[in-house]
Amino acid sequence: MEIRYNLDSLGWFQFEWLVQSLLKAELGIGVESWGGRGDWGRDAYSVGPLPFPMRTVPTQGPFVFQAKFVSGANAAGAKSERLLSDAVRKEAALIAERTSNKFWGKPRHYGLLTNAPVPADLRVRLQAILTKCTSAKVTILSGTDICDLLDHQPTIARSFPQLLSIRNLTDILETIVNREAVVRSTAAVSAAKSVIPVFVPTSAYNRTWRVLAKEHFAILEGPPEMGKTAIAWMIAIAQLANDWEAIACDEPADLFRSFKSEISQVFVADDTFGRTEYDPTMGAKWEKQLDRVLARHVGRQTLANLDKSEAHFREGSPRNGPTR
Repeated sequence: MEIRYNLDSLGWFQFEWLVQSLLKAELGIGVESWGGRGDWGRDAYSVGPLPFPMRTVPTQGPFVFQAKFVSGANAAGAKSERLLSDAVRKEAALIAERTSNKFWGKPRHYGLLTNAPVPADLRVRLQAILTKCTSAKVTILSGTDICDLLDHQPTIARSFPQLLSIRNLTDILETIVNREAVVRSTAAVSAAKSVIPVFVPTSAYNRTWRVLAKEHFAILEGPPEMGKTAIAWMIAIAQLANDWEAIACDEPADLFRSFKSEISQVFVADDTFGRTEYDPTMGAKWEKQLDRVLARHVGRQTLANLDKSEAHFREGSPRNGPTR
């Protein structure tokens, strides 16, 4: 069965990072991120208590969480069951060794999170392997379970935009936002489809989010073909997934026609001042209308300019305001 997010595109390091981020978001700041050498098999850890495995019922710790990434687990013809079983057997042997060396600490709960599919019969076999080496209560979350957590934590999915390439982008968005927003955001969806499969988050992408969180607008400046447009569209599509409208603007009139004070919107104006070099004619359009544009962004409405990739952000209601 095809999963909703392209977890296989992450690689083991980013998958571990994703798991840690999701656990913190779902269970609270009591979850410690470990991982790397000397982690004693703990990619995440908590003394507890935590609302796990039931969200509504806090249980006593300690908790140990491990991320097991299986390369190509969801590809057609993948032998992920065997690969995951082998990985769990090796981990069980290491747990037994750590227990004898007193590095394990006898946790009450052990969570295994993987990108691989885990059908019911495999889940039973994996739990049997793990319960032989630990007295902890074992909980296994499959790739589908990880997708469920991502649906519940859309701001984390935003940090890993390559996750969105696994299925038709419109299908994803229609499960998250209303159809009217998707229809009005056709240009944003179309542009993002060509960007998402090859997009890699960069320091400029992350910095743009930080600037937007503080100022509600950002400027991306640089030579052509450096990724400014890709960043603008990835941010726009992330906000669309958070129930905003994403509107493409070729000129100020597009902004004025589409602006709605009662909803949250992101406006993207690509190549505002010229595609490869400064074009005074194009720049003059925005310069002439700048006062009117700014007037539309007083108070809760603010303007963001992204040079040749230009985006205009308007803060909406507290529920739909700019994400962190």
